[in-house]
Amino acid sequence: MSASIDQKAEGLSLSLLEGMAAGLPVVASNISGNQDLVQHGQTGFLFPPGDHAKLADALTTLLCSKELCDPMRTRAAKLAREYDWPEVARQYLNVYEAARALARTKG
Repeated sequence: MSASIDQKAEGLSLSLLEGMAAGLPVVASNISGNQDLVQHGQTGFLFPPGDHAKLADALTTLLCSKELCDPMRTRAAKLAREYDWPEVARQYLNVYEAARALARTKG
């Protein structure tokens, strides 16, 4: 869980990513970096920063609903694989190769 209060306070949360990679649905405050990782209702839940009631609701929902939790686990793990270092390296390589090709066409 990420509990940052300030909208601009956090980038990409490694703790969320590690939880998702372990196949856990996550609950996180709805701030910038978390919004990039958590697909609300699909890989976990986002709650408004500081809203303890919504946080409690999200945690209770996950704890009480195996039918909801199991597909979230699968989706969370799948999404986390997009951030594996070999995958990230491949994406960077693709960007560099595209830039190089573009530079060749412009002479």
